Amino acid sequence: MLARSGTVRMPTIYGVMTHEEHPGPDVLLLERMRGVSVEAPARTPERWEQLKDQIVEALLAWHRQDSRGCVGAVDNTQENFWPSWYLQHVEVLWTRSISSIIPV
Repeated sequence: MLARSGTVRMPTIYGVMTHEEHPGPDVLLLERMRGVSVEAPARTPERWEQLKDQIVEALLAWHRQDSRGCVGAVDNTQENFWPSWYLQHVEVLWTRSISSIIPV
């Protein structure tokens, strides 16, 4: 949702593996994006100020996005922790993307 609505490019998420499913560390597989690291020094102080303003504006724009019902009260039976929620969300998106490509 944020990637489609924002002006700043977001990396594509390809998968999530948690230590609960597979032994080892949690893994978030995402797209590597080209560009200049934010840690690279700016050419001028004015460019540095411009970059900081762009970052803040992008974050503010993302937080202004409507969640379209993806948030709300959670009942006590649902485990509300990041890996489970994200894996479930990715599975829904994956199913939707596959069904839009392959007719049922």
